[in-house]
Amino acid sequence: MQLPQGITGFRGRNDSVVPATDLAAFKSDCFMIAHALGGSVTKLAVDGVIANYGCIVLMIQDRDVMVLINVHVPVIAFAEPLARTDHQIIFLDELELANRFRSIGTYTVLDRDELESTVTAEACRMLTGAEQDQIKYWKPARLADLVFNNWD
Repeated sequence: MQLPQGITGFRGRNDSVVPATDLAAFKSDCFMIAHALGGSVTKLAVDGVIANYGCIVLMIQDRDVMVLINVHVPVIAFAEPLARTDHQIIFLDELELANRFRSIGTYTVLDRDELESTVTAEACRMLTGAEQDQIKYWKPARLADLVFNNWD
C-alpha cells in the first residue's frame, strides 16, 4: 500500500493543508452497519484530539469490535476494544464488516496482514518531508503504528 499524503497528520510550513475525514458520515455509517447486522454502537471516540485516529465500538453478534478511522484520510481497520488489551491495539480481520464499509465507496479497509507489515520506503513515497521526518523520529515498527498514531 502506498500511503496518501497527510495520513500521519503532520505537515510542514509550506505543505498544503492536512486533509480531514468526514467523521459525522463515519459515525452515521457505523450506526447504519451495526443496525443492518443486528448490532449496536456501544462507544464513540472519534474526535482525534490526542491521536490521528478515532474509534467506534460496535456490538455485533454478542461481541465488541473496535472500528478505527484515520481522521485525515478515510482508512479504517478493526481491532479488539482497547479496554480488553491493555491499550495495545490487536488488529482483526472482519470480513463482513470490511465488505459493508467497502460497499459504501468512501473507505479503504486495511486487513491485519497489511497493518502488521513493516513500514517501507515505497509505502511512504508520497508522504511529505514533514511526515518523513516524523517517521524517522518515531520509528514505527509496523504500518498500523503509522496509520493510527498518537504522535505529538
